[in-house]
Amino acid sequence: MNSAARASLLVAVGFLVGVVVATAVGKAQVPGEIKRAILLTKPLAAQGYNGVVGRGEVPPGMAAPKHSHPGDEFVVLLEGEVEVELDGAPPVRVRAGEAMHVEAGRMHRPKSVGNVPAKFISVWIVEKDKPLTINVQ
Repeated sequence: MNSAARASLLVAVGFLVGVVVATAVGKAQVPGEIKRAILLTKPLAAQGYNGVVGRGEVPPGMAAPKHSHPGDEFVVLLEGEVEVELDGAPPVRVRAGEAMHVEAGRMHRPKSVGNVPAKFISVWIVEKDKPLTINVQ
């Protein structure tokens, strides 16, 4: 991966489900912010795609802006509860221990609706050299 592509990827990982949150190992985060950390990014055998694994936390009552990804997203909710608005479908409720899939390019907006932070692991299968998240204005 060239340095420009690497820089673009590093900028993209600063977005959690559409919310800009700068995260870095060893830096404290402000309570009430959505947190995200990218754990692994690897090129896949399917040329032109990366697999990205991340973890995140959304405080109760907080929602991300409406956004999409340039590839599929698989989410496992570890704690809490979220309601996900999906374009063209009724909202989906996901509880701790459940998983969901969001198709490439599908606009969605998750909101933490439980009494505890929603903690999750996400896996994205995304096109290389594209931002991980694309916000809708």
